Amino acid sequence: MSAGRAAVFAVTSAKGGVGKSFFAPNFAVALMRETRGRVVLVDVDLEWPGDALAPLGTAPPRRALSDLAPLLASLPASMLKGYLDVHPSGLSYLAAYHTPEQASALDSQAVSGCLELLAQAFDIVLMDLGTGFGPFNQACLDLASHIFVLLTPDLYAVNHTRMGLERLQALAFPRQMVSLVLNRHDPKSEFGPAAVEARLERPLAGAIPEDAAAVAQSLSQRGLLILDTPAGVPQAPSPAVPAISGQSDLVDQIKLKVHERLLGEMDLKNLDLEAAKDPAKAQALRQETKRNIDRLLDEEGAALSDRDVRQRVAAEILDEALALGPLEGFLADPSINEIMCNGARTIYVEQKGRLVLTQARFLSDKHLRATIERIVAPLGRRIDELSPMVDARLKDGSRVNAVIPPLAVDGALLTIRKFAAKPLGVADLVGFGTFNQAISQLLETCVKARLNMVISGGTGSGKTTLLNVLSSFIPANERIVTIEDSAELKLGQPHVCRLESRPASLEGTGEVTIRDLVKNSLRMRPDRIVVGECRGAEALDMLQAMNTGHDGSMTTVHANTPRDALRRLETLVMFAGFELPSRAIREQLASAIHLVIQQNRLPDGSRRVVSVTEVAGMEGDVIIMQDIFTFHQTGVDQEGRVQGGFLASGFIPRFMTTLEEKGLSVPREIFLETYA
Repeated sequence: MSAGRAAVFAVTSAKGGVGKSFFAPNFAVALMRETRGRVVLVDVDLEWPGDALAPLGTAPPRRALSDLAPLLASLPASMLKGYLDVHPSGLSYLAAYHTPEQASALDSQAVSGCLELLAQAFDIVLMDLGTGFGPFNQACLDLASHIFVLLTPDLYAVNHTRMGLERLQALAFPRQMVSLVLNRHDPKSEFGPAAVEARLERPLAGAIPEDAAAVAQSLSQRGLLILDTPAGVPQAPSPAVPAISGQSDLVDQIKLKVHERLLGEMDLKNLDLEAAKDPAKAQALRQETKRNIDRLLDEEGAALSDRDVRQRVAAEILDEALALGPLEGFLADPSINEIMCNGARTIYVEQKGRLVLTQARFLSDKHLRATIERIVAPLGRRIDELSPMVDARLKDGSRVNAVIPPLAVDGALLTIRKFAAKPLGVADLVGFGTFNQAISQLLETCVKARLNMVISGGTGSGKTTLLNVLSSFIPANERIVTIEDSAELKLGQPHVCRLESRPASLEGTGEVTIRDLVKNSLRMRPDRIVVGECRGAEALDMLQAMNTGHDGSMTTVHANTPRDALRRLETLVMFAGFELPSRAIREQLASAIHLVIQQNRLPDGSRRVVSVTEVAGMEGDVIIMQDIFTFHQTGVDQEGRVQGGFLASGFIPRFMTTLEEKGLSVPREIFLETYA
């Protein structure tokens, strides 16, 4: 219900026969006298209509919801006072319908519209709902600012009420939004208010003693039995926006209290590890955690009187407990490529190529650390003061890097590079302008011809994405071994062996490096070896593999130009510990590598292949390189997007002979400078 509108009360019960419809009209008049406001009683019991209006002692109502619903678009709220029936006490009232045929028109949408209109003309709208918490009643309760649940002191009514309260809790209705009213209690009975409270584990807002004679007289004479407002039942609240709205600090305090209590009551770290291996356990853990959160919010969240706020807070705490908390929304957003947490309170994202500071934040440094541990623990990785840096991955393949104090001076740092749920294909990259159709055709042919390739680029330039696309061109009948620090490549071929490095254990043992995996892959009879990134001594083993029958292998390297890529590989080979002459290393490079593909991230955030370069051999001590295609920037448009195009150098690569010998070719005209 919108701000500035009426308070909407709902009277309901979990079991029939508890006096709900007798209580509703009497309570409506009591509220009207207490608040001196305009009150309307609405009969919304579609199964047994009219019960709530019987004690009013008036002629059959002239107006009903079924009459009002068709007039919503044309009847102004100012005319409702004269349109509705009015009791001599001043209470306005509205029946549900006149004939059973009219009931079919009263769906939840029609009733919602009627209540919205009534809320513009009255201070308090009191709904008398049917029994139970089915879909229609739930839709009506969604409109309520407070709910009164009636019950009687008998075992069946109490048990039904307990189940009804559990249903309301599961639907995220705040505990403070529901008042229990015990009707027809016998002061001499042992099963009195105290016993009911103990059984329900909730306090009663009020208790109405049994007075059969008075009730019988009221019904027989069709007159109201005015009841005082039950002790403890809230007075009609002013129709204002709940105090919690916008008060993010207060919400954070409640979330922090509930989160800390939850961690104190549940061993989520170990339960998470068990659930990661068994989907059934994961679902059971989620349900149990949700129940505990609802219970703790009832105890700690008295200020969360708004149901929407409570529902959001409960979902956020659940994400914080079992998922990645404030990062979940960013992970689900396809327009976000990278998430960067600079401590608990500062979270940036890269969205459409630009860095954006978000309003999201973790509850505390401890919460951020717990999130990092939740990511790395199932992978057998560790992060602590002795090992304060870690590389890991999420279930979808997204790459994760984390650094914690003492290395991270101002708090833990977490960086997530998202991995698309559906890997990008060559058509996608052509569509994005990463390269054009001519380059696509050349690269596909080179992969099929088993030329060795190195993809070079800076951080975040899209090297892994391009490697994944090029790997997709490998024929399905070949055995492919992929080697990565964090497994990101998603190849569609049927014969793929994925290997992932492993850090040392707490005792400093058990480390398996990329170099170890490259050496081992040579014993696995691979047709192709694809190394996610060369960054150490494995460069030597990769070159030897390329030079000893494992043609068509691919890797990536961090460098700003194709020439820098070869220099970097030369340096990495030296890390292997062999005192090889520079010329010998360069000869290995010139013999092993056929193509260097340079991909850069441009100022507007776009990723482009800026050059495709052939390694054409040696002249003296220098490796000869020749550009085949380059990207030429011509300017920037009004929106800051880089303008330009791909140009052929006019050089026909030497490997064209190799392609043709293998029965593969590309049109030679694509190498002409004039080709478009």
